[in-house]
Amino acid sequence: MNYELLRPFDLEMAKDGNPMVSDYEKNELVYVAGPHVDTEEIVVEYVAGYLIYYAKDLRMSPLCWLHEKPVYKGDKLWSLSYKQWVVVTGTHMDSDGDLFLDFDNDGDYWISGPSELFDPIETRLFWDKPKPKVEKGGWLNIYGMGDCALHPTLDAAEKAKGRGCVATIEVEWEQDE
Repeated sequence: MNYELLRPFDLEMAKDGNPMVSDYEKNELVYVAGPHVDTEEIVVEYVAGYLIYYAKDLRMSPLCWLHEKPVYKGDKLWSLSYKQWVVVTGTHMDSDGDLFLDFDNDGDYWISGPSELFDPIETRLFWDKPKPKVEKGGWLNIYGMGDCALHPTLDAAEKAKGRGCVATIEVEWEQDE
């Protein structure tokens, strides 16, 4: 994970309870007080107590990571399942201990947890809308030694069939527009 992609410290977000990380400590930190008028020091709560950091050394902690980029509240993502753009509104944990990413359309996606019933979010959410796929097809004349020739129609394949053709099969595939 590239921590340089994290958003810089935002006092209002921190006061609203959004967790932070520091350039030195990658565990989540929670805002307590500050900044100090002269030094811009921020008091944060840490697993083992309290720490003081300069605001310039803090970054906002993401809700999760998607395709090696941090995801924050308000980010717009393309949902393959919903076939539309969704805006991230937060996270929630269900009674089984699974963590979900929430969206403005009342939908959500599983991020992590004990359930293994869900696909990873990397297969369902994207930063950019995927390029549409175009279905293509044709007819393949297959010859000995693995040689083959593709033709747009069965008629064209039959007309072009050369000596040693062992089969003519229909093939289909998808490709980017």
